[in-house]
Amino acid sequence: MEGMQAKIQRSKLSSGDTLSRYSAVFVFLACVGVASWKQTASAPLSPGTTDWPATSVQLPNLNQSRESPGPVTSSWRTTRRRFIRFTLNNDEYEDYEEEEATPPPTRRGPLPRCDYNPCSHMQVPCEELQRAQPCLCPGISGEDIPPEQPRIRRVTGTSDSEASVHWCEPSSVVSGYRLVFWPEGASENVTTQLIPSRQRLFTLAGLEAATTYVVCVLAFNPAGASQLTKRDLDGADPGAGPCLVFATGSTRRLILYIGVTICLLVLLSVLCVLLRCLCAKHRDPPTPSSVALGLRNPIYEHDKGTSQS
Repeated sequence: MEGMQAKIQRSKLSSGDTLSRYSAVFVFLACVGVASWKQTASAPLSPGTTDWPATSVQLPNLNQSRESPGPVTSSWRTTRRRFIRFTLNNDEYEDYEEEEATPPPTRRGPLPRCDYNPCSHMQVPCEELQRAQPCLCPGISGEDIPPEQPRIRRVTGTSDSEASVHWCEPSSVVSGYRLVFWPEGASENVTTQLIPSRQRLFTLAGLEAATTYVVCVLAFNPAGASQLTKRDLDGADPGAGPCLVFATGSTRRLILYIGVTICLLVLLSVLCVLLRCLCAKHRDPPTPSSVALGLRNPIYEHDKGTSQS
């Protein structure tokens, strides 16, 4: 009886040892599984490390885009990001991908020149063109420096009393323009009102007919106005300086020329007619044989007339 109880006691101890061993192994395996799950969740995915299909993820290389020059790109890139959701209780996971639109990397490179013409009438300022699209504006001096000299291109549309002046903007900040003109050789000049900075064309009115004028353009900004030299006032550089010499037309003089020409034509016509008449009279003079010689017989002339009647 005692031997049987000892056997039962030993069997209980062996079963308890076995159960404790199995429990220790189970706890160890659970710890290893949790550690491996944490490592897998925190480490980046790469082909060959998991049993599910690997997906390559392309991310923009920002360092390379900063260093390599090139034109500015405007296309958007779609980036796929992979997400894995685990469920510990049921030992399941869910693998899905999500598309995300990312802005294109900005590449720094040579910018194009702005579509800006300093001689174009009503030209939009280059700063506004830059805000609409990145581009390069021509270099100009600041508003704390007086502007450089504008350049008169030409004078068109001249008539008896008007003329249109075209000019180009200088490489400076300009708030407005003024035109100064006077008859050549006169001591007094006329100055126009302030012209907006976008204008490159202005029509002078009230001019005298058939008169030679000198016109100059001045640019203004908060620092002052452009300067004129003696060479500019003489118009030594037509089309390349701020001054130009032009002359107005004369319709009255043209009408006078036409009237004088018509009168001369009429006078010449009358003279030709008179000369033709004089020449016709003296063309066939009488010959001596056709002139009757001696005295006429009155009786013969009377009898000749009676017989004819």
